[in-house]
Amino acid sequence: MPPPAAKPSLLAQILAPLAGFFFFAVGISFLPTSWGPEFPGLGKLLQTLAIPVPFAFSVIAYAVVHRIFDGPLEKDASSLYRISTSPEHFVWCIFEPLVLGSTVLSYYLPRYAYYTSPELNTVVAFGTHIAPLLLLANALPLRRKSPTLAVISVITVLGTLVTLTLPFIT
Repeated sequence: MPPPAAKPSLLAQILAPLAGFFFFAVGISFLPTSWGPEFPGLGKLLQTLAIPVPFAFSVIAYAVVHRIFDGPLEKDASSLYRISTSPEHFVWCIFEPLVLGSTVLSYYLPRYAYYTSPELNTVVAFGTHIAPLLLLANALPLRRKSPTLAVISVITVLGTLVTLTLPFIT
């Protein structure tokens, strides 16, 4: 049986979702709007990767921030051990960037974009209507872990109420 996990540092708890938001934005920038006839294969490849890339970048940001600011794990512990000891924090760090990024995109894209790809529309629809409900359900266990996570859960609940009022991109 592995030893009890150390509590994540305050800096890691704050920086992990911010880094996830940054990497989510980088992942969204890979979504093609128009590639033209000169790069048909690259455009198709990026359209195929459009949905998993932002999630993958958010997971990478979570892992990197906790590895840097929480120090090394024990020798016999796997890298997934930290995720299994705090699944609520992991879910929050993955879905919060998705909700923030989708909220920004659902506001600006209908006003400034001539064309929105169906993949981007799917990501934003999930981020503005389903992910906030998952975050809301996840906020209740977070409030018992630490004062920082309690504040985060309150912000999440308030953000969920705002996000659920946003329309789909059409």
